[in-house]
Order: sequence, then structure tokens, then C-alpha cells
Amino acid sequence: MIELKGVCKVYKSKSGESFKALDNFSYSFLSRGLVGIYGDSGCGKTTLLNLIGGIDALTSGDILIDNKSLTKFKNKELDAYRNQEIGFIFQDDNLIDNLNVFENVSLALSLRKINSKRRKELVSECLKEVGILDKEKKYPSELSGGEKQRVTIARALIKKPRIILADEPTGSLDKENSFEIMKILKELSKKYLVIVVSHDENLLNEFSDEIIKISKGKIIETRTINKINDDELTLKNEKNKLTSLRVNDGFKLSLKNISYKKFKTFIVSLTLSLSIASLGLVLAIQNGVTSYINTLENETLSRYPVSIESTGLITNDIFELAENEGSFTDEEKVTSSINSNSFLRTNNLSNEFIEYLNNIDEEYKDAIIINDSTPMNVLYFDTLSEKVEHFTSSNNSFLNDFSNNTNIIWRALPQDDEDILNDYDVLKGSYLKNKNEAVLVVNASNEVNQNILNSLGFAGVLDENNKISFDDIIGRRFKIIDNDDFYKMRNIPLNEREVSAIFLKRGYDLYNDNLKLSDAFSYQDLINEVNNKDIDNLDLNEYKDEFKELIKYVDVLDEVKTNIDEIDFNDEEALFNFLSSLVSTRYLDSYRELNEEELLSFYNDESKGTEIKISGIIRPKKDTLVSSLNPGVYYSSILDEEYKNNNNPDFVDLNNDGKISQDEDKRSKIAKSYESNIFVRFDGEFKLCVREIIGDPIESDDYINYILNRTKFGLDENITSITIFPSNFEEKSAILRYIDEYNASQSDENKIIYTDLTAIIFNNLETITNLISLVLIIFSALCLVVAVLLESLISYSNISERKHDIGILKSLGASKKDIFKIFSFESLIVGLISGLISLLLILISGFSLNGFFNSLFDVSGSIVNLSFLLIIIVILSGLFLQFISSFIPTLIYSQKTPIEIMKR
Repeated sequence: MIELKGVCKVYKSKSGESFKALDNFSYSFLSRGLVGIYGDSGCGKTTLLNLIGGIDALTSGDILIDNKSLTKFKNKELDAYRNQEIGFIFQDDNLIDNLNVFENVSLALSLRKINSKRRKELVSECLKEVGILDKEKKYPSELSGGEKQRVTIARALIKKPRIILADEPTGSLDKENSFEIMKILKELSKKYLVIVVSHDENLLNEFSDEIIKISKGKIIETRTINKINDDELTLKNEKNKLTSLRVNDGFKLSLKNISYKKFKTFIVSLTLSLSIASLGLVLAIQNGVTSYINTLENETLSRYPVSIESTGLITNDIFELAENEGSFTDEEKVTSSINSNSFLRTNNLSNEFIEYLNNIDEEYKDAIIINDSTPMNVLYFDTLSEKVEHFTSSNNSFLNDFSNNTNIIWRALPQDDEDILNDYDVLKGSYLKNKNEAVLVVNASNEVNQNILNSLGFAGVLDENNKISFDDIIGRRFKIIDNDDFYKMRNIPLNEREVSAIFLKRGYDLYNDNLKLSDAFSYQDLINEVNNKDIDNLDLNEYKDEFKELIKYVDVLDEVKTNIDEIDFNDEEALFNFLSSLVSTRYLDSYRELNEEELLSFYNDESKGTEIKISGIIRPKKDTLVSSLNPGVYYSSILDEEYKNNNNPDFVDLNNDGKISQDEDKRSKIAKSYESNIFVRFDGEFKLCVREIIGDPIESDDYINYILNRTKFGLDENITSITIFPSNFEEKSAILRYIDEYNASQSDENKIIYTDLTAIIFNNLETITNLISLVLIIFSALCLVVAVLLESLISYSNISERKHDIGILKSLGASKKDIFKIFSFESLIVGLISGLISLLLILISGFSLNGFFNSLFDVSGSIVNLSFLLIIIVILSGLFLQFISSFIPTLIYSQKTPIEIMKR
């Protein structure tokens, strides 16, 4: 059955020297019987068994098993050969310490498809055969030397192999136990080929059928004691096709080793779990802070809407906005301060954009509020000059509250009272109770810009420290005066008022013709082009279509014919006559502001104007993230609307005919007077002229300033801002996408800058949070890398300690894949424990930190937020990192041959 042909085995020492363990060894073994081999130490006896058993590779020669060359076996075939054909009995029992007798014996069966019930029957049979059935629950440490060898024999016998290889099976036993072991082997030799290596020649002579003596790797003597008839062998061998280690068996082996080394497993798991827990805690804090920021963002969405301002914010740096900083002093005095920042850019809130915005889907229209403002004339008593002075209120712009613009003195509250009181404390007095009250807003240090205090008439009240008592502010009164009261018509000669020119239509005529004055100014480029052309080489008829449109804005006398198609513009006389026919004469008014005496009289007359008093002083609360109002005086939005109605364009269709007549034009006197103060002169070229209405009637070409002043005098609605109050983030995103589509078709200077204060505030917070988290994550990741490297060293050490067990498994027929499977299961179990420990540490830390944050900062919700996804990540991290840590050590030892790792 087994034939050795010229087998040689050469070993090389670390120094490079060669040692020939077997030298041209040839021998044929029968299929049964007990063959005893003896010789001096180092003669090659054990090497011979290892070569026959397939746990060592020969240098040259061949070993034939049933006429098949062992040298040509593939790794899987060699594993199957060791599992099915070979049963090893070693001098050292080579039992796995953490398995009991039953588990050690059944180990070889775990590589076969044998169910648990049949496996138990086979183990019991083998233990009974070797006389230790009552020891099946005992561990190797609880057995005597003879009992251990009986377990080894049972483990070899369980596979019912054809060949049993016994290497010094009695070497460590006394005479009595040696005799008993040899009796067992003798009995087995009736069914199997038993090859026994021993130093005890007498013991071999008593039990062997054949004896081989070896010296220096060669056979020097063979003797036949009992002739064996090979034909008499009738062995019924129950063999199953070799399969890989079953998953449940691999898992049980791994779990058995872990439970055998509980403390060491815990320390290994704890080493990795500390690093995973630190990283997981950082992610949980980041998750909690992000959730907290998102909650704040949702809560503040209505307080800090998206704003499109006439002057848009061009910075995204939240720290350049109005900051809620300071000492929160208890002193009941307001301090003067000097600071100024400028980070604004003008937005072109054109009619085109307003029309575009009005065409948005109906579901979003309620969220968009178009704010217009009429500058308000405010009178106050200046304690320094002891005179009544005046100033003009600031534009109704939401964004202005976030800039340190020192020109913001007096303006309407842009928000609901409830929102203001949520963010601000009333330091003195009371909040607005009616439209005739106002509040002074100060910053955290009770500061208001000195320019504002001066403009409010407090310059003479400030003490040597530039402070003013709350009591001196509360009750301070102001008076609102309409344009028609503030401006008085001057009495000037008619000849100074008479102007002959080409005038534009009055506002009610433009309204009736559905025309907008602002559109007329778009023809200024056309006029400039005509003026700059060489008149002799210019075909003016090319511009007829443009002039047809422009003439619609001209106030043409009824008797003048304006059929441009019938006029030859290249005919100088015809053109001159036509342009002359457009000239008309108007007597234009001139106005002045009230003088000092008139202002005092108006201020003191209770029947005139609207009196406003400062009812209270408010300051941002300490927990307010960003204050929404810049320091200054704020009055009711109801008063703002009332003043606007009194001073803005006011056409009343009394006849209900859809047309506005001159009598139905109810605008203020100064507004209607100012309307005519722009006209066109023609003296060889066109010239647009603007006439001053306040003071001396001086003409200029500054039509841009004229347009701006139309708002001042109530001719045009001044759209100062567009405020968007979305009900949710989806609605906000839809509206902003709509505005972005408009911007895509505009030049850079016409693009609309919108300010999403909520996004600016919280994006900056998220950026800071993410930056801190990133630093902590990097630090934790470095710790994790160190932990993985340490785990790899520990894993390598652990697997090195168990190389003896690996050798036993390989000798039983376990493949590389089976060894890798066992240790992979073990690493995954340890990784799972690491993940669970990490999770426990995070929960304990999170509970403590949440309690700390809630008590210290009065923060609602969990700052350490361990989400379900994070729990999964933590556990998977433990599994993955422990597997990675043990991967290379496991791979190294699974590749080694049994003989490389068998010795302890």
C-alpha cells in the first residue's frame, strides 16, 4: 500500500549547513500490521513518519500511496490524505488545551459532513475502545500522561484511517502505561497499518510484526517477527468525502478559545474599543451639534428670513455682522461708541425683476413681501443747540439691522412684536403699546453709536464718560412732519418760474397710458447717440421707430400733430418745426424747508404732526445667537404705513372709469410740483435738464439724483427690500432657485444678491463645528491607527502562541482556508466585543456629557446624539478593524506547513 522509493530529506540550518535526515530510503509497507522502527537519536525516524503522514515535504525520491505519488498531490488532496488516511499519535500528546476530551477526539470529524448525533456515537465508541469513556468531559490539564495518550489514540482512531503513525507514543510514560498503550496499538494493527517509532527495542520486539532499524537516514536492518497475510484484511471503513470546516464548527472553536482566555480577550477588546469609542463619541457630538443647529435653524427661519435689499450684503462672514457681544452691564446708562463697517452692494430692484418675482407660482407668493419706504421727516429738540432740528429716517431694510451703519437712526420695526420680545429684554420702560411709541435698541454693552445719539439730540445730555441715563431717554419726544408741512412754497417772480421746454407727461397721464417714467430714461442712450453723430452724414429717418416710442412720454399739446411717419427727419426745417411744436411753457414752483422759528412752532403745536415718545430701552438677551436689530430708535410699522399713505403717490378713481383726471390726483403739492422739474431742451442737440425745487431753481443734467429724489418727495414707491418668509426649507429652496434662474440671464452688475441670514449664521456655525470635529476625528483616527497596529502585534503574538494548535489542526487535515476561517471568526467575535464595549463607553460618556451641557448651558436635546446609523458604524468598525488587525498574522500562519509549526 505504501512504497518509499529512494526518499531523501535534507535540512538546512540557519548557518547554511546541510543535514541529511534520510538518505535514499526505500521500503514497502503492507496494508496492516504493526511495524516498529528504532535507531539512535537523529537517525531520521520522526522525519520518516512526517514524510509518510504528509506533514513534511521530501527533498527527492517518491512515496507511493496505492501507486499514487504523494509528491504530486495538490494542497487540497494532501489535506484530504491527512484527514482520511493518516492518524497521528505524537510523543507529546499534542492535545488542544482549551478543548475537552470529547472535543479533541471529534476535532477531525469537524472537517467532514457528519451530523452531531453520529459524531457523538463515533467518539463514544473510540473512547470506549481506549478505555476512557468516563473522561470525555475532562480537559487535558485534568488527565494523566497515559490518559492523554489514550485520547490521542482515540483522536487518530476516530477517522478510521488506513495508517496510524505513532511517534514515541510511550516516551513519556512509565512501564505499565507504556505496555497498555502498546497493547492498544497492537490490537489496532489487526485493522490498520500501525507504524511505531520508539527507542525501546524490547517493547517493539514484543509487539511488532516487522522491525526496521535505521542509522544515519538509512535502513541497516529489517526483521519479520509475525508474517502478515494482507488478504485477510476486511476493514469496513466509514469515510465521507472531505469538506472544508463547517461554519458552525469554526465558530465554536473560535468561541471556545475566547472563553478559555476571557481576561486576555477583554484586554484585547478594550484596547481597540477605547480608540473606536473616542472616534464614535466625536461623531456623536458632531451629530448632536448638527441636529441642535438644524433645530435652531428651523426655529429661527421665520425670524431671519431671506432678504433682498436695495443694498445687499456681499460677505458671508457672520463675524462682520452686528454681533451680540459685550459685558451685559447692570448700569442704567447708555454709552456712546464709534465704529463703522461697510460691506454692502447696491441691488438693482428693477421693475423687470419685480414683475418676474410676481410671476412665481401662486403657492409661493404669500411668502414674498415687497417692502417700500417713504423717507420720514423727524423733528427733535437738540439739547446742545437748544433748537428744533430734523433728520430723515432710514430705509425700511431688514438687512440694515445687521450692519454697523451709523446712518441708521430712526426706522420701522421689520418684525412682529412676539419675535422681538423673544430675543430682547426690556431694560427700562415698556415695549411699544401703540403707534405713537418707539424703543431705543442698545447692544450687549448698552452702547449706541455716538452719531446716532447726536442725531437724536442727546449730545448735550452725555456726561464726561459719554454716557446718558436711562431716565433721560425714556419719554424723549419726537414729531413726524409730512412733506407738505415741512416744505413751503417760495414767492418768486413769474419770469423766474417760467420754463419753456419739451416736458414729460404728468404722473396721472402716464398712469392712464400704462407707462412708467423709469422706462423713458432708457432712451437716454439713443439721445446721446444722435447727439454724437455727424449731422451731415446722419440719416435721422433710421431712428423713427425709437422716436415713435419716446414721443409717447412727451406732454404734447392737443393741437400738435405727432404723425412722425409723415415727417422727413432729414429735412432740417421740417424736423425743427416738429421739435418746436413739442415745446410748451410751464410755471414751475420752488420750495424751501421750514425755518428755525417755524420748526419750533410746529414742534410745540400739539395739533400739528404726529408725536412719538421713546417708551422703553431694549437689549439682546444673553442667549440670543445674533441680534436682529442694529442699535438705534425703532418705531411701529403701523406708523410707517400711515406716513407712507400720506406722502406717497395717491391716485383716486372717483368716477370709477379706470382713468385718473387732474382732479383725481390726490398727491402732495410738492410731489406734483417736483414732477415737472425734468424736461428736454433742444438747441441743435437734445439736452435733458433737471431743475432744483428746493431753494434757487438751478438747472443741471443730474437726472439720476432727480430719480432718487422722486422717492423723497413721494412721487415713486421706493422698493427698499424684498423679504421672503418661507414656511419651510423646501419652500425657501424653491424660491431661491427661481431667483437664481433670473440671475442666470443677467449681467454681473444686474444680478440680484439675496441674503439668507439663517444660512449665513448656521453655515458658519456648521463650518466651525465641522472644523473642530475634523481635528478631533483626525486625532482619533491617528489613535485608531496606533490601536490597529498594536492590535496587529497582539494578534500576531496570540496566533504565535497557538501555532501548536494550528499544527495539530493541519495534521488532522485542516486546510489553509480552514485555519483562516477559525481565526477570522475569532477576530470577528473579539471585534464584536470591542464594538459593544465602544458602544457602552459612548453611551456612558454621552449620558454624562448631555447632563453636563444641559445643566451648564441650558441646552435642550442631546448634544451627544448616538443615532442608529452611528451604532451600526461603531459595531462594524470593531468587526472590521479587529479583522484587519489579525488578517496578516492569520494569513502568515495559515500558509505554513504542519511541520513548521508543530513543535511547541
